Amino acid sequence: MSLYYFLQNYHTGYERERDMTLEEFVLKDPETQNHQTKLAYGDPENPDITKAKENLKTFTVVGVTELFNETLFCLKKEYDWDDIHYTRKNITKNRLAKEEVPSELINLIRKYNALDFELYDYAKKLLCEKLQSLTAEEQRQWAKFKLEQSALN
Repeated sequence: MSLYYFLQNYHTGYERERDMTLEEFVLKDPETQNHQTKLAYGDPENPDITKAKENLKTFTVVGVTELFNETLFCLKKEYDWDDIHYTRKNITKNRLAKEEVPSELINLIRKYNALDFELYDYAKKLLCEKLQSLTAEEQRQWAKFKLEQSALN
């Protein structure tokens, strides 16, 4: 859904997709099917979930958008960044919330992106493991960052 709305609103060169519904986009554009797994594996033709997961394990930090603050904090810790506070920009407008998308379409998206859903769960697991390994001092810093960041957004 995110890729669809991004291409609808911001990306040039995808004019054909602009005329598609979300359902048509899922069914007719093979680029969208298991796209993240293809990227993580490195082969756009043959997504391999096992090798994609192995590749994720080689990164010091793996993040997910839904846990952006957690990802950002782990990156700060890993790379000794200073100020990681931010304000939200470039938020896609005119898009349906997941709750507004018919369940049949959600099921279709899941069917055509089953490997991506598995990879997402794995990436989230890696991030949660990283968060669980925080020291007491890092947990204090994390709590402080969450509080400060919530005041910005």
